[in-house]
Amino acid sequence: MAQEPHLQQASNVTRATQKLDRLAAAMPPSDVTDRLLRAVEDFRSRIEPAFIRLEEQKQEIDALKSAAERRLATVKGLNESLEKERKESSKIHRRLADTTKKLDDALDCADRSRKWAEGVEAEKLETQRNCDEALRALAGKTAAHDKLAADNKRYTGLLDSQKSTIERYKREKSELKKEINGLRRERDEARSEVDTMTQLDDRSDLTFDDFSEFSAPSSSRAVAARPLPSISRGIMPSAGRVSSPSVSISLSAPPSSPPTYTPIEDDFEDCMPPPGFRSDWSTTGMRAGTLARSVSVGIKRKLAQREDAAPGPRVPQVLGNTLRLDRNGRPLGPMACGPKRSRRAPPA
Repeated sequence: MAQEPHLQQASNVTRATQKLDRLAAAMPPSDVTDRLLRAVEDFRSRIEPAFIRLEEQKQEIDALKSAAERRLATVKGLNESLEKERKESSKIHRRLADTTKKLDDALDCADRSRKWAEGVEAEKLETQRNCDEALRALAGKTAAHDKLAADNKRYTGLLDSQKSTIERYKREKSELKKEINGLRRERDEARSEVDTMTQLDDRSDLTFDDFSEFSAPSSSRAVAARPLPSISRGIMPSAGRVSSPSVSISLSAPPSSPPTYTPIEDDFEDCMPPPGFRSDWSTTGMRAGTLARSVSVGIKRKLAQREDAAPGPRVPQVLGNTLRLDRNGRPLGPMACGPKRSRRAPPA
């Protein structure tokens, strides 16, 4: 029966059962008839209710399908309405976002406007304070300007009164310059005359042996001190001006008196020419003037021995040209130092 499509309906199954009952009643009793009757009973008890239930479920399914189709149409309409509502809601959301953005911009603008107003108010107060301070400073400067104008007027009057004094000071300054120049010329002439007299004085000549310029004069060669021309300067104050320096030159001393002897304190090595031969001694580590003093002591001892050998007054012996000295006892020209004859040793 499962292979026959017409038996799948409940009515067909019921009719088939009735036909089997009539066929079993018409057949003689036998084992086949019993099995057929049992099969019919079993078919009626198990399969026929199933087909009836299947038919009922099919009707219910058809009803449900119809209801579902109606519901689906309703849902489709609702979906279309929902899509429209969604689109409208999207538009509303976009409008709401734009409105919210505009509201935020408006709030920001209001906040900036409030801050700007506060800044303007603060600047206004600061400007007001600056204006007040400027007015006070202007008042002080005006008073100071008035005071300066009064001082300027007073100083202008004093300046006018001092112009004549300045002109007088200028004239006195010019006269003092002329007087000073004249006194300087007189001083230079007096110095030149003194130097000339010193150079021409025969008693100012000194004789020197080897290295004798570093020794102090002995008692037999001591010379008398000659007073140099005295130059005195003084500033004599007077009312309103400074007096010119007064220079007085005294030439009362005899021209034949020699100048005061001044020992030469230069180092011995500075006066010596560069050596032309090797030496086995050195002046390294010696203080300035030590070698000159030792040489001076040796020369004094040699002179004393000569005086002991030749009793009587010793006459200075001129061994070379006369050495020219200035008024301070310093040589005026180059002087020869060291041995008279150069000795050169062959190089080692």
